[in-house]
Amino acid sequence: MAIDETQAVPFLTDHAALGAFLECCDPDDLCCVDTEADSLYSFKEKVCLIQFASGEHLALIDPLTISDMSPLLDFLDAAPEVWMHGADYDMSILNRTYARVPDRVYDTQIAARLAGWRTFGLAHLISESFGVELSKQSQKKNWGERPLPEKMLEYAANDVRYILPLAQIFKDKLNELGRWDWFLQSCDAARVQVMARKEKSREESWRIPGWGKLQPRTLGYLRATWSWRDEIAERRDKPPFKILANDQLLKMSVSLAQGEEVRLPPRFRTPQRRRFEELIGEAKALPD
Repeated sequence: MAIDETQAVPFLTDHAALGAFLECCDPDDLCCVDTEADSLYSFKEKVCLIQFASGEHLALIDPLTISDMSPLLDFLDAAPEVWMHGADYDMSILNRTYARVPDRVYDTQIAARLAGWRTFGLAHLISESFGVELSKQSQKKNWGERPLPEKMLEYAANDVRYILPLAQIFKDKLNELGRWDWFLQSCDAARVQVMARKEKSREESWRIPGWGKLQPRTLGYLRATWSWRDEIAERRDKPPFKILANDQLLKMSVSLAQGEEVRLPPRFRTPQRRRFEELIGEAKALPD
């Protein structure tokens, strides 16, 4: 059974409230976690909301106002099982932000695959298992805005409300199929992969999808145009793709390598155009 939908979900915005909530939770209960970030709205993605459920307790936690998240992270490390859905993303952003990932992370998406499901989205699994249709309209909203509208808070709560009962369904099914150990190995391997993953350095980040097919001269122009876009995105605190898309950078780089003139869209101001010409000039001067 899912956590009661009529139960008021607290929105925890300070350290004292987080501590008081965790004291109400049984450390022996299974728990689950989800995160919301602002990757579509800022230059550097950050965690904007953490949804957490333990047993029958559910809360929304504001990491933008709670600087010390160690009480929650300590609780997760001690929990017998921490369930997530599509855990790779959540583990990655927790590791990048707090340099910590719970010791035992179990993924309902992996469980669904091993249990024989063909569609793995959380909304689909909840619909099939509980007959509840969840709205996904808030999925791409700006989670960094405050105050968060009630509709977004409801969406966030529903993302963890059903995970623990869903986990129980999959635990029963995987044990019935004799695949529970396989599931544990898959989850362990996914966690190890996340922990071993290194963030790209700035020198590596310009290698966007498609760079491997380019000639060396074209790569020089790609690095220059990427650096120009990145400078603007960081200054404006916007995702780089909202400045220029990757495929546009690739096309511009190919054109420049072929000696063709490249014109920037009219929206760019004169200083930005000058900086563009400066970086292109540096790329052009590079030896073969």
